[in-house]
Amino acid sequence: MTSSYLFENIQILENAGSSLKRETVLIKNGVLKAFGHKALQNAELLGIKPQKAKNMLIAPCLVDPHSFLESPFNGKEENIYSLIEKATFSGYGQLGILPRSDSWRDQIESIIALKTIKSDVLIHLWGGFSLGGEGVALSKHSELLQNGAIGLSDDDFMPPIELLKKGFSLGEMKNYPVLFAPRDKTLQAGGMSRESVHTLRAGWPPDPVESEIIPLIQLLELHKQYPEIAIRLMNISTADGVSILKNASSNPMATI
Repeated sequence: MTSSYLFENIQILENAGSSLKRETVLIKNGVLKAFGHKALQNAELLGIKPQKAKNMLIAPCLVDPHSFLESPFNGKEENIYSLIEKATFSGYGQLGILPRSDSWRDQIESIIALKTIKSDVLIHLWGGFSLGGEGVALSKHSELLQNGAIGLSDDDFMPPIELLKKGFSLGEMKNYPVLFAPRDKTLQAGGMSRESVHTLRAGWPPDPVESEIIPLIQLLELHKQYPEIAIRLMNISTADGVSILKNASSNPMATI
């Protein structure tokens, strides 16, 4: 069964930074085949009638670089199969899944099991930097990477600086990225929202800015000692954190 469509006056976003334009587009079996006058000609040969595009948009697929999937196979709320289905429907082409789950992705078996899933959505698996994400002992970095992990990460807080230094010294990650959230759980002290007048007025436990700034500075200083390590940062959530990154000599990639 084939599925081919000719959309008239559909919105097109070619790449980041480009302006929206409208054009006639022919899609055959899920593949963009032609634009403009050529699309009309090919559609006529195929006997495809034009459809109104209304508010539809053709654009590059979205990418989710780091999400958790607590129960990849048995999750009632979400599992790998439902995630792929929803991602496809929502326009995502790539998903990066962090190692936290009911079986922490610090063993080769957990990587291999998920790598066998067939999907049009590209699934990228982060391997655990530490065993169980506990920040106590290193996982087998080289084995995880050799068996399909795209890089190494841990939970949504930064492992102890001593463990990071040990892992960086071993250097088993080679050119693979290591992804961390610069957050200190001890300094956060159970805070729910960044400290501000609004937080205090609402009666929420405040999360001090220092819970991000201090581990961020530590990580950037450590990166100066190991500039060959491809550090990536996630979930930067303060203006001070963004300012520090802008002025950092190593200038690591980060999500805000």
